[in-house]
Amino acid sequence: KLEKITGGINDIDTRYAWTLNDCRLSSSEGDKFLDLNMETVNDNGLEEEKWTLSVSDSNRTSTTQRFDLGVSGAWNLVSRHLDAPLRFIKGSGTGYVFKPTTSTVVATLRWNARQIFTRNGKALGPDGKSSPTRFDFNDKINWYTPTDCTLSRKIPGGRDDHLAYKNGKFQMSSLMDTKWTFEYADL
Repeated sequence: KLEKITGGINDIDTRYAWTLNDCRLSSSEGDKFLDLNMETVNDNGLEEEKWTLSVSDSNRTSTTQRFDLGVSGAWNLVSRHLDAPLRFIKGSGTGYVFKPTTSTVVATLRWNARQIFTRNGKALGPDGKSSPTRFDFNDKINWYTPTDCTLSRKIPGGRDDHLAYKNGKFQMSSLMDTKWTFEYADL
């Protein structure tokens, strides 16, 4: 159902926006997918796990290669494995780590020209790290393709409803058994 929007873009209720859930994000570098990388770091004598982004060979069953993300506008990247969003942490080396804590800023990301880029205009590189270059429409190196996703929308009450194709018809379902891959066409 389409809803007429009155006012400006800030008046859109993003709590009920469409999202891509349980996705694998394929990199422009062949059969590589966005993945989690865990490092043990020593911070003032305390050992701590630090989870960052990387890419790895395809593994359809790996929970570390599954993420929830937005379709348009500003959205967050959430690891299904950790149930935690990607956060920006100044001085963390990469700047971006997955943490469930609320004491740090959640990273805001956007899609444009098949690229995922940060608020400061840096595209996510094919290695899962922030690219040293700014976003560029002609850049084909930093492309990511959402694969094996559910196309979901929150409904009042807080649960997700998922777009399904059953018996030749599109319908909404509470089950996550219909998966979608977003293929791009060059016009």
